[in-house]
Amino acid sequence: MKLKRGSTSIRRLIFVGDSSSTTGAGLANLLHNTSGLVAYYFAGDLSNEVQITLATATLGSYTSGGFVAVDNTNMPGWYEIGIPDAALDGGNEVAIQLRGAANMVPVNIYVELDTVDYQTDAFGALKPTTAGRTLDVSSGGEAGIDLANVGSPSTTLNLSGTTIKTATDIETDTQDIQNRLPSGLVGGRMASIAEVVGDKTGYKLASDGLSLVTSWAVGITGNITGNLSGSVGSVTGNVGGNVTGSVGSISGVTFPTNFAALGINSSGHVSRVVLVDTTTTNTDMRGTDGAALATHWTSTRAGYLDGVLISANYNQRTVAVTGSNHVAADIHELQPAVIDNTHFAAGAIDANALAASAATEIATAVGTLQVLTDLVTMIVNDGTANARFSTSALQNAPTGGGGGGTGTGARTVAITVTLSAAPVEGASVRLTKAAETYVGSTNASGQITFNVDDGTWTVSITSPNATFSGASLVVDDDETASYSLTAISITPSPAGQMTGYWTCYSHLGVVESGVSVTMQLVDVPKGSKGLALDSRLRTVTANGSGVAQFTNLFPGCRYKVYRGAADNKAFYVTLPEVAPADPVELGSFYGDDE
Repeated sequence: MKLKRGSTSIRRLIFVGDSSSTTGAGLANLLHNTSGLVAYYFAGDLSNEVQITLATATLGSYTSGGFVAVDNTNMPGWYEIGIPDAALDGGNEVAIQLRGAANMVPVNIYVELDTVDYQTDAFGALKPTTAGRTLDVSSGGEAGIDLANVGSPSTTLNLSGTTIKTATDIETDTQDIQNRLPSGLVGGRMASIAEVVGDKTGYKLASDGLSLVTSWAVGITGNITGNLSGSVGSVTGNVGGNVTGSVGSISGVTFPTNFAALGINSSGHVSRVVLVDTTTTNTDMRGTDGAALATHWTSTRAGYLDGVLISANYNQRTVAVTGSNHVAADIHELQPAVIDNTHFAAGAIDANALAASAATEIATAVGTLQVLTDLVTMIVNDGTANARFSTSALQNAPTGGGGGGTGTGARTVAITVTLSAAPVEGASVRLTKAAETYVGSTNASGQITFNVDDGTWTVSITSPNATFSGASLVVDDDETASYSLTAISITPSPAGQMTGYWTCYSHLGVVESGVSVTMQLVDVPKGSKGLALDSRLRTVTANGSGVAQFTNLFPGCRYKVYRGAADNKAFYVTLPEVAPADPVELGSFYGDDE
């Protein structure tokens, strides 16, 4: 770079390369006090190098020895350094070097010191000695001179054959022009002096010259395409534009018979028309029979037509003609707030509307809609992207074929469910006897009431994070029973992973240990990066509480699961993308152990 000798407060941008990079990347995150980083300079007027004391600095502000990064993220490797003034105050050149930091490519800076400043207006272009004056060169290479730069401007100068006249010469020429003007100027215009011009070939009057003509007493042969203002003696030929003013007479125009009888008022409207019957077969409207016309074409009937065609003119807005020439009906009875309770008096709805077929169709439609609405509320998500029937749906299911409800028997059975002596809300309690099955959920007090008949009933209870080994309940009167659940011991997984588990039951609906459950990874989360997962089979055996648990599962992954030794009844579960409270009870499935 080149700088003027003696320059002060000079900041310059430098690039520091990363020696460990094979792509020429810059080395980011250097500070003035980074370990090993040093800087030296040597000027032509010195006998040895001088160390620069590096200091912290603010980007864009000068500090002697200042060293600051431009942007370590967006411009890694670029820094700003403040060159000490002493390095630039003597000699013809100076060399600066920065080095020593880890992975740093040394930075060498060479500065040529001159007597001129290359970045000021005083250098780089020819300038006049007087401020404000210019010396330019044209595109053809000719020099252009500001005449204000010419010394002794009162003297006539010979500039390559061009004579610049003095003010006296200009005044003499002006006086000569004035003497040549006719003395007969009238109102600033030339006086009307007729003079015959002999040779007029190639000459014509310009439009601005004609505009000064105030009267013309000669005849004009040819076409006039502009406008004429004033009176015209006569016009022979066609007039293509407008005529403003009075016209004496018009010849050559043939008007219809009785044209003079038309009553044309001051607005240009025809005020009187007599209809004439031109055919003897016209009986619809005879212009000569004024009495018949007045009888049939009344103002009332004219109003009807106006109301039909122009909807804005008729309060009932019965029929309107659209922009596409279609007739659009605006039915009064279908307007908002038109039909009220007074329209439902006796007989307002006739027998057709109350016919059995109509009523059946309406009831069928409403019933179908209700079934669909109920179906939506019956199916819920179990929290692991799998659907199941809601507890309410199971409670209200009919008896037989899976059972449901809390029964309608003669005995009242009140059951309380606890876990560590605390009531369990939402526990699913099932009573089974032969083909009869009733199921329901406990309330906030951990209680549920069944109505069943006498007999020995099998009690099954399920609840998240707890197990129940099953029990038998003999009902021969109204009964009250309490059952305690056992908390499931689940091994949690590390952060970012989860433990999933199932509770295994036998075909009799009781907790079953020793059941083999297998999982296999079949898909990774959408958009997942950086994971290389193993898809080998994982098999566990249900513990004494009937719990089969799998640790270290990855959120959002999809797994194939099956019970027993064969996968002919495999199911698929997808884990939540965001791990909930660990562990997680996974979606239910079924299978046999054979």
